[in-house]
Amino acid sequence: MAAGLKLTPAFFGLNFLLERNWRALIVSVLTFIGTVIVGFIYVPDAKRFWTDSVFHSERIGAESNPGDQSIKAVLFRELGGGSNGLWLCAVGIVVFFCVVGVRRSLQQGNKSFAMALSGLTAVLISPFSWFHHWVWLVPLCVCVACFINEKWEKLRVKQGWDGVGGWLFSQLGALLAVGFIGVTMIPFYSKYVMASFGWAHPNRSDIFLWRQSFILEGVAIVVGYGLFALVMMIVSWHRKEQRDETEDREFSTAK
Repeated sequence: MAAGLKLTPAFFGLNFLLERNWRALIVSVLTFIGTVIVGFIYVPDAKRFWTDSVFHSERIGAESNPGDQSIKAVLFRELGGGSNGLWLCAVGIVVFFCVVGVRRSLQQGNKSFAMALSGLTAVLISPFSWFHHWVWLVPLCVCVACFINEKWEKLRVKQGWDGVGGWLFSQLGALLAVGFIGVTMIPFYSKYVMASFGWAHPNRSDIFLWRQSFILEGVAIVVGYGLFALVMMIVSWHRKEQRDETEDREFSTAK
């Protein structure tokens, strides 16, 4: 339904596809179509939107506007016009790593992190994304903080660290989680909290690439986790091949 009102949420259908949740995928597609049809009937501008306006992102704002924190806008501000080809290549790369990362997250049973990854990717590849669209950093921070605390606590229990030492170890894990959140959210709070972090604030008109903080974080998270997931996938395949070869040798020896 959200995609029928604002197209960007349609990207989350990728999660249903990778999860092979065909029922949810079909329901979401039919709901999208139904919402669009209702719009055509009751909203006079709906036809113009879906047949024309949706293909013109400049209607939202100029790509030179520093408040636009999408890959396309950053490339425009850094390289000027004629960067659409590079933008499409960047979109392809980001979507590839998103698919790999979401697939691993779903295999690990972490649907929340998978949704956060898809949300960041949707904002990255969208032709126009206001900086306040980057709310997907919030659930991502929650997911990572919970992951750190969970793994940290399992390590404490495994090592048998109790008493004051165990408590201090747990607090260290919590500090790591808070530290991750603090670094990730710098683009949001830097202007208002610490003047020394003012360079990271996204709503700036200068052209230096390192000032595009939301984009850098989004790409680092999606591509970084995607690379990690890809490496783990290759390692898993290699181990499976080794096990298969070992089983074949054992079977041949037994014969």
